[in-house]
Amino acid sequence: MNRPTAPICRALRLAYPVAALLAITAALPAAGPAPAPDTHVLFMGADLLLPMDKQAYPVEAVTVNALIIKVDGQPVEVSYLRVADVNIKESLKITRASVGIQGLKAEQAYTQGADPFTQMNNAEGLVSAQGAMADLPRTNAATAAADIQATESIRDLVERARVVQEVEQALNQANVSRAAASNVTSQAGSLSDGARLDTVTPSGALAPMYDAIRVYFTVTADKKLEQPYYAVLAQIRDRGAKPGQVRKWAYVKALEPMSAGEARKVVIYRGGLPPGYHLDSYEVHFYDGPEELATNLSRKRVPLSDDEARQYRIVEYIGANKGRTLPAAPMTAALPGEVRGQLSPAQLAGTYYVKVAKSGEVTGVFQDAAGQQPPSDATLESALKTLRFKPALEAGKPVEALAEVKPAWLDPR
Repeated sequence: MNRPTAPICRALRLAYPVAALLAITAALPAAGPAPAPDTHVLFMGADLLLPMDKQAYPVEAVTVNALIIKVDGQPVEVSYLRVADVNIKESLKITRASVGIQGLKAEQAYTQGADPFTQMNNAEGLVSAQGAMADLPRTNAATAAADIQATESIRDLVERARVVQEVEQALNQANVSRAAASNVTSQAGSLSDGARLDTVTPSGALAPMYDAIRVYFTVTADKKLEQPYYAVLAQIRDRGAKPGQVRKWAYVKALEPMSAGEARKVVIYRGGLPPGYHLDSYEVHFYDGPEELATNLSRKRVPLSDDEARQYRIVEYIGANKGRTLPAAPMTAALPGEVRGQLSPAQLAGTYYVKVAKSGEVTGVFQDAAGQQPPSDATLESALKTLRFKPALEAGKPVEALAEVKPAWLDPR
């Protein structure tokens, strides 16, 4: 029984149960030795979907002001002001491009209004402002009593004393919060590289009411990126929720175009999270237009050669079309530029027919739909054999078939 090579087997097991995988791959011929070097990466990606009008539209790109989706085939910009939520759908993806992520770190934080240190400083300021009034009876009771009788009523004095008491209570509460936050920080530390954190609540102290998040990382582009953007995805738990009761939080933002080898630091500070939330886990996904790029931190990451990547796509295609009958379909959109340059304009304008094997490889080239007349030009035949197809299917099983090669596939200009 023929089997794919070891790397592709590891990759396929990420997507399909072993029994189903064996049934599918039994129909594929042996791949032979995998060429070096690895040119693709298989990884667990995240599709960003924008819910709108009872539908979910894939995000095609992100700008400084908007998310771009396609509606009826036309690009539509959706302002961030109209975006209430972004859905996340995990899926295995293959890409040739990748970026490096270094120094990834996330930590819980406070917004200014919720920061206990700010509250404490405000309380201290109020106490200081009321200090003279509070100390007045202690320094010179007789003089103070005379002055107060002259300028204030007994009711006003009682009210001032009540204000002083409330301010002192606020200061004490802020000191308790500061001690709790300091204890949590010293015990839990900060998060880094996908680590997990469960908020520590010291015995007898209040849990910190974090309501914001900070994220830091540096991204390095392997190639030129025209429309780069990233998504920070986190799993959080509301205050008091059990460990399994998590929900997703997403933050999406565009970057300026990046050149190959360029490194850029990213710092994120966002509020609006539920007060007292727990940060269970987090990760960063990176995109260039509609394509998601692999990172060195991508989950289920498997390097693949060209041949292994093609095999994976074919098995994935067969698995997604169980029981269906379909013609062979092109996997490569066009001839590579160096191959296309060997053909004349007349050859590029022609229509040809190729025999597609179960593996998706081209095993024969013909000038007629009956598959009887091979071309007289060996260069043309060699060029067409570089094309790769998704094999024809009969009741879900790959079969050999003839496929038409249109001029647009040869010369996409």
